[in-house]
Amino acid sequence: MLVFSLFLISFFSSEIIWKEEFADGDKWKDRWVLAVNKTKHYKGEWAIEAPKKCQNRERSKGMKTITDDGYYQISADIGRTISTYNKTFIFSYMVKNEQDIQVGGSYVKILPEGINQTDFDGTTPYYIMFGQDQDKGHSDRVQLILKKHGNEYQHTTPLRLEKDTRTHMFTIIMFPDLSYEIRIDNKVQRSGKMYVDFPGAFDGPTLPDPDAKKPKDWVELPEIPDPKAKKPDDWEEEMTIVDHKAKKPIWWKEKLHGEWSAPRIPNPRYRGVWMPPLVKNPEYKGEWKAPRIPNPDWEKARRNAAFKKIRYVGIEIYQPKSGSIFDNFFIGDDLKEYRTFVKQNWEPTKRYEDVYDPYEKPETFSMSGKDLFKNQKKDEDDDDDDDDYDDDDDDDDDVREL
Repeated sequence: MLVFSLFLISFFSSEIIWKEEFADGDKWKDRWVLAVNKTKHYKGEWAIEAPKKCQNRERSKGMKTITDDGYYQISADIGRTISTYNKTFIFSYMVKNEQDIQVGGSYVKILPEGINQTDFDGTTPYYIMFGQDQDKGHSDRVQLILKKHGNEYQHTTPLRLEKDTRTHMFTIIMFPDLSYEIRIDNKVQRSGKMYVDFPGAFDGPTLPDPDAKKPKDWVELPEIPDPKAKKPDDWEEEMTIVDHKAKKPIWWKEKLHGEWSAPRIPNPRYRGVWMPPLVKNPEYKGEWKAPRIPNPDWEKARRNAAFKKIRYVGIEIYQPKSGSIFDNFFIGDDLKEYRTFVKQNWEPTKRYEDVYDPYEKPETFSMSGKDLFKNQKKDEDDDDDDDDYDDDDDDDDDVREL
């Protein structure tokens, strides 16, 4: 009975914790707080605008950067403090870099309670930094950085960035067992265990046996000098030799200058110190690692791994060239709610943008409302035939495009 009650609590507590779609005019200003820029740099300004090309201008409006060479610092309160402990945590947002961004970020931070939103800047504590970061090809990537124990831990294999001017959806999903998924455009690009892919940040369910010792006969050298090799007879190891062509100078007086000896010159046959070539060690066993045992503090490790006081979402970026549109933020703990959010917000955007080349000039783009409706209707019919959001068909969501 207790197990059933816990199941009901878990089932009915799943929800959308916070979302932002910028669908209510100027009321966004009541939810988002601009930080006071304490530097001499240009303060980045925001406006609610729709992309130049979109299906529905009202539904497509987002929060757009409009100041070139601007430092942007803005955050929103999600309404209550939440923890990722023993819950699935889903964070997602969409961004469109209409300016074909070359340098600058369009990433987002998850922030803890207790911060002063008006003082929000690069020194403000954060839990998660997630999204695009670009530097003229030098470090263009989608980054995921987790802040634990006062240190920043980056994913061991950052994602390369798909550079274009289309809208993209970035999603991070963390599960109670410390597994995770990174989704771009709702397709899984990275997945695994956080205690594996963020070394040092988390303890896992197993740990090296502290009492184990390497056996005395354990050989870790993969190669050894060839015991059968012999130095060639003509191998010269002396760097210099006596100059046999030299003659004692006529003016040399042994009583005055001492006994004369011929000078030494570089040895033309010098080949260095001879060393036998290396061969595979037949006794090599590999690098020794202590056997792993169950972590007796695994439950404590899971608690310590949780982000316990999430309260704000913030954008703290620099853009030499403005034009990024942030939209459709989502925080929740229910995959079904997330999938519904994707279907309502991401899929219509993708369907619309799929019909044209994002690098076309605006004046060459044309599409009739009839064609757009036909395309949308076809996708809806496909959804009816094979609903991507049924639990039994989750694998469709997880198609990897690496």
